Amino acid sequence: MHKNLIARENFPHMLVVVVLTLLVYLWSAPRTVMLEDDGLFIMASYFNGIAHPPGYPFYTLLGHVMTWLPFGSVAYRVHALSALFGALGCGVLWRVVYKLVPDRACAYAASLLFGFSQMYWSQAIVAEVYTLNVLLILLLLSGALNYVDKNTKEAIRIVKWMGLCYGLGLSNHWPLIILSTPMLLSIMWPERKRLTGQIIYAIPFLLLGLLPYVWMVYRSQMDPEISFYGPVQSWADFWFIISRAGYQQIDQSLSVGWWDKWMYCIFILRECMKQFGLAGAILAVAGFSLQWRMLPLPQSLGLVAGFIGNSFLLVMLLGFDYDLFHRNLFRVYPIVAYCILSIWTAIGLAWLINQAIIYLGGKIRVNLLRSVSVIFLVSLTFMLNVRTNYRAHDKWSENYARAVLDSLALNSIFMAHGDSLIAPLGYLNRVENYRTDIDLYQTLGLVFNNRLIRGHNKITEAERIEILEDFISTREEDVYSDYLPVKNYATEYYGLFTRISKDPNAGQVSFIFDMELYGHFIMMIAAGEPTDPWGMMLYRYQKRGFCYLYSGLSKYTGDKDKQLLFQRIINEHCRDFYGYSGLLNRLRLEDEIDWDIAGEYIANALRYIDQALTKEDAAVVYNFKALMLIETGRQIEAEQVLHQSIRIWEAPENKAYDLLKQLPG
Repeated sequence: MHKNLIARENFPHMLVVVVLTLLVYLWSAPRTVMLEDDGLFIMASYFNGIAHPPGYPFYTLLGHVMTWLPFGSVAYRVHALSALFGALGCGVLWRVVYKLVPDRACAYAASLLFGFSQMYWSQAIVAEVYTLNVLLILLLLSGALNYVDKNTKEAIRIVKWMGLCYGLGLSNHWPLIILSTPMLLSIMWPERKRLTGQIIYAIPFLLLGLLPYVWMVYRSQMDPEISFYGPVQSWADFWFIISRAGYQQIDQSLSVGWWDKWMYCIFILRECMKQFGLAGAILAVAGFSLQWRMLPLPQSLGLVAGFIGNSFLLVMLLGFDYDLFHRNLFRVYPIVAYCILSIWTAIGLAWLINQAIIYLGGKIRVNLLRSVSVIFLVSLTFMLNVRTNYRAHDKWSENYARAVLDSLALNSIFMAHGDSLIAPLGYLNRVENYRTDIDLYQTLGLVFNNRLIRGHNKITEAERIEILEDFISTREEDVYSDYLPVKNYATEYYGLFTRISKDPNAGQVSFIFDMELYGHFIMMIAAGEPTDPWGMMLYRYQKRGFCYLYSGLSKYTGDKDKQLLFQRIINEHCRDFYGYSGLLNRLRLEDEIDWDIAGEYIANALRYIDQALTKEDAAVVYNFKALMLIETGRQIEAEQVLHQSIRIWEAPENKAYDLLKQLPG
């Protein structure tokens, strides 16, 4: 049968996959802003601005077009863009698998398993770049597979389109495109001589795919409302953005050792097991083993190279601490590896079906067996992951941002620091025009075009604080912040944020009870910890802040009824790691710490140490314990605890090093 006729016959199957996954994504996508980078990408898309490094200009340009559509909220429109890319990626995956394993049932299984996998589904319903990245890599993979079968004229056409896709990939998420390149080269290796002569045809199309970066630089000169670093004025500025130099401290922690990297390798294998459930994982392992017999060697080597490059090699290149925070940050990075895992699942399923046919012969209907196998696997994966990925009614981050905005004084200033707050706050304030009387700033001079600090990577921390303090001193409005390291002002703590007071008692902390924020806290606790990892992390940090607040209110209020209320809140809701951490933080404010109370809090916090999100959070509790031992004359025990703190978090910032120097001898 002619190849073009085969392609036309397969198109309806690809279309079924695209439509089915797109409908599921649109059904389950959030209607409002989410955490992580969601709000930043929505704002960058809405204002046709520049997202965080490396800028992602291709995604934000397409996102800007999506914001013009007349349906849903702005957030939902940009979420729909990720859904569209995700569905198209599943359609292309169907074609890739059918090329490798000419069995339509197996192609359906792989594309739908991947489409409803835990990680891919989660990225197809929020404003993120990963589904576009997977789509482009799958288009490149499809091109590489077709290239080896084509005549010279058709091969040149494929090279041109691959050049365009590669350039667009570099304009979207260049690290993952580069890590996937060995896979493409391995598959095309049998035609390396022809490819060497034809690669020149790809160069103009590659450059065409890089044009979004030109637009990013040009657009930055217009100083759009959302521009992460501001105008790109030199090659050094441009390189700083696309190289992610500003994220160096995040990508390469000084406390990382080989144990961390080893544990991440184990973590990747565990995450692979989660994507399609146990049955899918078993088939993937079988497919990995069987590919060497069922596929040409260059294709098998290519798939292995793609999996390793986007998983274990990535672990070696990054320097992430092995803690809960960084695991949640990292878990989406191997998304291309999960895609290859679905291909191996299809290979395993094809072998299993063939074995059933051989052994059962005419006792079964082959088409029925294929259909039942696919429906079973896909349904199992869907049911496994729908609970965490159905987020159509998820308003956790919006409620958080509204609680903050509703508690601010009229015509005030809010200086946001953390991404977890600036993104939803910025979306509500700048995109949905909620509480437009509030002026939002970013403490590092990032994101918004009203930046107080320009060239933030060229000034010291002391200079930055001086600029912020000078700004505060000239303003008559109330100034609030979630984190503002100024020293010349007293502060009023509300639980979710701090008000900067121009009281002459610099450094003094007052605790303020706000009924709206109290309601937010009670509703947050009643709803329970979110299943979304970013919501879960912010939930824990908010609990620490509220326990710190109510501990202060209980300590310093003169109203007996309120004191009983605050103490009841503490007793009911501050009995986990971050609850006790908040109580310990409040004790630090006292001139003379009651070490009996502190010892009780420390012991209880250590009971829940596995809830710590970062190594630093765990080390802080051990350091407090060491300080208690020092103050109570137990120097030898203190030294042992400090060494334990350093083993947990071997970073220069760990205050255990300073405490060790203070010990006698």
